[in-house]
Formats: sequence, C-alpha cells, structure tokens
Amino acid sequence: MTCATIEQPFTTFPEFTRYRRELGHWIARDADDLDDLEAAGAALCQLARGMAILPEEILVAVHASGPGPELARGSDRLARERQARAHRQALATNLLLRTYFT
Repeated sequence: MTCATIEQPFTTFPEFTRYRRELGHWIARDADDLDDLEAAGAALCQLARGMAILPEEILVAVHASGPGPELARGSDRLARERQARAHRQALATNLLLRTYFT
C-alpha cells in the first residue's frame, strides 16, 4: 500500500461507496437477498483491515455518511416502515461486524 493510498480518506474508496449503495438498497427493501450486501461488506472489511481501520471506525463512517431517504412522520404505516428499516439497519450492522471478524 502506498503513502498516497494511506492518506486517501476511507470513505472515498469504491468499496465504501459500493457498501453504502448496497446497504441503501437492502434497507429500502429494493433487495431482499443479502448476497450483494454481504459481498460489498466483505470487500469493505478487507480494505479496512488492510488500512488498520477498526470496526468501530467503519460503523462511524457508515453512520456519518447519512441515512437513506427519511420517511415522513405521521401515520402508523410510516411508523411501521421506519421500524422495519431500523431493524434491517441493525441486521446489516451485525452482518458487517461478523464479516470483519471472520
């Protein structure tokens, strides 16, 4: 790994962009299959380990990059959708951490 690569912010790498894209699709239920999210997470974790980035730093970077489109407040249906999205986000976080440590 070169010094230029080390100095490049973690969030600018294609692996991070791909993971955020797949995470957005999965949370929005555009994809029900975890295969693409898992593959993107594996690539992101491989990059992170190579750069000596801790798993906590990955989670902070993913969280700081912002959520997907927010749902408007106001109805029971939207509240259930928000809850489902939060659950899917938690599942994705667990998957990413399991991938990092395997």
